[in-house]
Amino acid sequence: MNDKDKEQLQAIKRHIREMREIYGDVKVIPYPTAWIDYLIEQAEKVDQLQQEIERLRGLADELNNELFSERMTIDKLEWQLQQAQKRIQHLENELRNCGYSDTDLDNDFLWEFQDKQVGWEEE
Repeated sequence: MNDKDKEQLQAIKRHIREMREIYGDVKVIPYPTAWIDYLIEQAEKVDQLQQEIERLRGLADELNNELFSERMTIDKLEWQLQQAQKRIQHLENELRNCGYSDTDLDNDFLWEFQDKQVGWEEE
């Protein structure tokens, strides 16, 4: 709320207090039409801001759901990577048990040979 709006609101509050002091607790207090227009304008601004808040909350919910989904995908991929790394480690150990050395495991020819044995072709 800017200073002008604050001053306007304070003037309206003062006016209501003064009118209640004069007339007691009445249901109708005379207002200048400019103040009524101002209050209507402020109510419309409040309504617009509430709609914007609801829109932003909906957007935040969508983004949160998307983030959760992305996080689940990342977690799944990380798990799959870990499983693949464990499988590679296991297979390398099996190859070592079959007599292959670490040097053999580092050579591409062994992997190319294994790929041909299982029908694996790189695209």
